[in-house]
Amino acid sequence: MSTLTLIKDIVKATAEELIKDNGDTTTLEVKRELRLRGFWATQDEVRRFMDEIASEENYDVQNNGQFRSFSKIISNPNSQMTVTITPRFDCKQILQLDETDITTGDWKVSSTQNQFVIYFDKKYTRDQVRCAYRLQFPMDIKYTRACKL
Repeated sequence: MSTLTLIKDIVKATAEELIKDNGDTTTLEVKRELRLRGFWATQDEVRRFMDEIASEENYDVQNNGQFRSFSKIISNPNSQMTVTITPRFDCKQILQLDETDITTGDWKVSSTQNQFVIYFDKKYTRDQVRCAYRLQFPMDIKYTRACKL
C-alpha cells in the first residue's frame, strides 16, 4: 500500500476539522487522523507544520507542560471582539467504566469502523461519550454509535 505525500495544506485542513469537531487539537491527534487518511506522518513533521500554521493563522496555542493544544482564533472585521473557539467539554476527562460497574442508563459506545465497545457513566451526554471514544480510536465522529443501556 502506498502512502500519500504530506503537505502543509493537508495538515491545516485536518487540524481545522479536528478543531471544529472538538474545539481544539494536538499534534498527536492530527498525526493519527492523517494516518487514518492514508498519509505517512511523523510527530516531528506534523509539529513543524503545526508551528507554521499556528503562526500564519493566528491559532491559540496552550502548553500544559506535557503537550500543546491548538485552537483557532476568529476575528470579526466589523468588531473589536476576538472569539476563541474552545471545547464545550473536555473529553479527555471522561472516564470509562469497567464492565463490572455498568448499570441501567449507562452508555455503550461503539463504531461502524471497528469491533471495540467502551462503556461510560450515564451522567455524560451522547456527544461527550462519542468524543471520548474518538480519543481511543481516532475517526470521524459520524462512525461512532452511542446508546443507553
